[in-house]
Amino acid sequence: MSIDNGLDLLVAEHVKTTLQAIITTLGLWMRKHDVDVSDAQTAQNVINEFEEVTEEIIASGQYQRRQRPQFQALPKFNWTRVDSLSEEVFLSKMQDMRFGDGLKFMGQLTGAWILACPEIIIRDMGGIQISPNSTETELILIMRKALHYSLL
Repeated sequence: MSIDNGLDLLVAEHVKTTLQAIITTLGLWMRKHDVDVSDAQTAQNVINEFEEVTEEIIASGQYQRRQRPQFQALPKFNWTRVDSLSEEVFLSKMQDMRFGDGLKFMGQLTGAWILACPEIIIRDMGGIQISPNSTETELILIMRKALHYSLL
């Protein structure tokens, strides 16, 4: 299953909107498959599996950082967009998948998003000091940390 259509939508959103959509989707996916989210170890195992797939995609380097059109307004955090992103980008494509396959799809799309999210959107995330001379490696690390801390 191609992730490019979903990726096009994610890279156009504010980082925090996309992170919240990922968290929402992960929670809904676990509930749909009767994963006992009240068991901390079970929930942590699912998160670890998701992050492993995300890291594999990042390590592959198969996606490139996208450029945002110069005069296009930056997206703002949008709570109303979270549920629609969760449904449109993730859940609608995962509906017939087994639990592990859906988790893998989410991890792949999230890894691709970390690599492709436009630098100007990352810099506009807020809450993190980003050097004007950040390298690509530093931008990836910032996005990985933002994802990891969002999942805690």
